Amino acid sequence: MNTNRKLQACPMRRPRRWSVLILALLAHGLLGNGLIAQPYTVLHEFNGPDGSSPWSGLVLSGSTLFGNTEWGGSAGKGTVFKLNTDGTGFTILHHFGTIADDGYDPMGPLTVSGATLYGTCYAGGRSDLGLVFKMSTDGSGFEVIHHFLPPPDGANPRGCLALDGTTLYGSTRSGGDGTPYDQGTVYRINTDGTGYRILHNFGREYGIGDDPSGGLVLSGTTLYGTTSGWSTSGAGSAVFSLMTDGSGFEVVTGTGYMPMAPVIVAGNRLYGTTVHGTGTSLGTLFTVGIDGTGYAKLRDLNMPYGGLVLSGSTLLGTTTSEYGVNSGTIFMVKTDGSRFTVLKTFTGIDGSGPTAGMVLYSNALYGTTRYGGTYSKGLVFSQALPVPRILLQPHTQTAELGATVDLRVKANPPQVTYQWFLNETNAITEITTNSSLDLPAVQAAQGGAYSVVICNDFGSVTSSPALLNVVPKVDRRQAPAVSLTGSTGSIVELDSRDAFEPALDWKHIAQLTLTTAPQFYFDTTVPLPLQRFYRAWQTSPSAVLPVVDLHMVPALTLTGTTGGKVLVEAINQFGPIDAWFPLNIVTLTNNSQIYFDTTAPHQPQRLYRLTHLP
Repeated sequence: MNTNRKLQACPMRRPRRWSVLILALLAHGLLGNGLIAQPYTVLHEFNGPDGSSPWSGLVLSGSTLFGNTEWGGSAGKGTVFKLNTDGTGFTILHHFGTIADDGYDPMGPLTVSGATLYGTCYAGGRSDLGLVFKMSTDGSGFEVIHHFLPPPDGANPRGCLALDGTTLYGSTRSGGDGTPYDQGTVYRINTDGTGYRILHNFGREYGIGDDPSGGLVLSGTTLYGTTSGWSTSGAGSAVFSLMTDGSGFEVVTGTGYMPMAPVIVAGNRLYGTTVHGTGTSLGTLFTVGIDGTGYAKLRDLNMPYGGLVLSGSTLLGTTTSEYGVNSGTIFMVKTDGSRFTVLKTFTGIDGSGPTAGMVLYSNALYGTTRYGGTYSKGLVFSQALPVPRILLQPHTQTAELGATVDLRVKANPPQVTYQWFLNETNAITEITTNSSLDLPAVQAAQGGAYSVVICNDFGSVTSSPALLNVVPKVDRRQAPAVSLTGSTGSIVELDSRDAFEPALDWKHIAQLTLTTAPQFYFDTTVPLPLQRFYRAWQTSPSAVLPVVDLHMVPALTLTGTTGGKVLVEAINQFGPIDAWFPLNIVTLTNNSQIYFDTTAPHQPQRLYRLTHLP
């Protein structure tokens, strides 16, 4: 007896059907939380003559960005510039220090209204205490509309202006009649320079607030601002509010040390940052209700000088140094403090020290760094936001009646929502964080085109349609197909056993005369055991020893009239829904017989249909 080979049949399990392949993603280009790094672009590098050290950030009108630099320009005292969001068209609109009583050190961001820019200079003017100016967006018509004078006027305006119609609201970090402390003011002035009025003097109530460096934001008829507490070692750090007529001044909440940026008003809540925290060198990201209740520190940050941008439920901002190990970051975080993600870490050559807030336009952030770049004098940048991007589309597929269909999509970033549609307009799920759609016991009426809309705070994308075709179920099961190879005409004996022990417990199941090579023997045992072993042997000498191979193949039950013909066709479960291909035309020798699909092994998962031919 020559025994050549014996194989174990694996335990029989129903194959699991998936609607997508598992995609292995390389770690290259991924952030720590699985977020693919988004494009960062340097739009302009300052070289000195065209400006230096942009402290105060940008404003946007259409697709044009406007900003100023603290230093540089023809007189070395700062500039106003513009450029397009694609980095083209950089133009100097004004060089400070080039006209009589001009200002310098423009540390406050510009405000744009139509074709007019409004801004402030921290110093310069008639008394060297700063000024308010306006100019056209083409650079013409520069005009100083207010020179700050010695107390009781304000001095040294620094933060952003709030515009309401033809009225500007601003703050100065010093001056006013709050002597002896001289700790700043809130003022209003008409856009033509008339109607200047101080609305509030800081310093009258020592320790309640001083040095309002962050500027103002307007919500309805209420102004909100921050005081840094610089002159009181943080004791005067606060968020405050007052009416546009100057009445109703209130401290909304105390904060960590040095909030240097304006707050964001979102419904009944405020969001802001402090450069330092209480008792720590780290700054904070905080929120508080507009009525002063519900103050919460959302996160520690390292020196977040710049203001925040709110998009949906996501806050975006900058730090000048994240835990002291680099040159600053761009980050995003949910309004509840969760899902903190660093979008960009500055390296120096691509920017360093972003001290200003950013603006959001067409799924990208635009901002400035005070330092870094080729000339180490700062730059303008754009940072693309992680809008949803589909990494793996849902698969078109065919399913049998009563089967469970899994439709799956893979998107980046992970923090997105999904809503599935049938035939484009019929929403079949609520908005959910689940990326898969399970259809249990699917019926013919559920066939059609399935798509999913994927959203986050920065945009949305719709998947390509996945077609689902539901077909009648064909009765079948999996059966062992034993492939025997040997000399043609030789007689091969086939044994099986269902366990390792006892060693001699083999059961003879067939004797076959090989007419082809290979030749199949189908084990039709029902039910199949969890495992089964096979061996082939010969008693007569043969030039070729028998070889046993084993596959599990679909066994289809064909029924009909004896002598009738049945067309057996197959289709890949995943793929075009009309790509049926013929396997065989079977003439029935009984009214019920088995057809074994021996071509199925190593092929994609198949489904079948049977057609009776005339």
